[in-house]
Amino acid sequence: DANSVEAGPARQLGPQPPAFVSMIAGFLAGMAVDIPLHPLDTVKTRMQAPEGFAAAGGFRSPWNGVSAVVVVSVPGSAIFFVV
Repeated sequence: DANSVEAGPARQLGPQPPAFVSMIAGFLAGMAVDIPLHPLDTVKTRMQAPEGFAAAGGFRSPWNGVSAVVVVSVPGSAIFFVV
């Protein structure tokens, strides 16, 4: 039949890397995303503040709070890559 689609054999992806390698990859991926985007997210949050952008801090100190983001998010990314 011309409308039937047959699935081919399953494709082998190769051996899974060790958990330590996956954890390091997740750690680096979390840092690569969270650190550069933190100032943009801070400015966006301040723009949405009810009191207004300038009263919420404006463009002052966009890196404030990056350590808290790194402490929480980066280990989560590392664990996500292992699981």
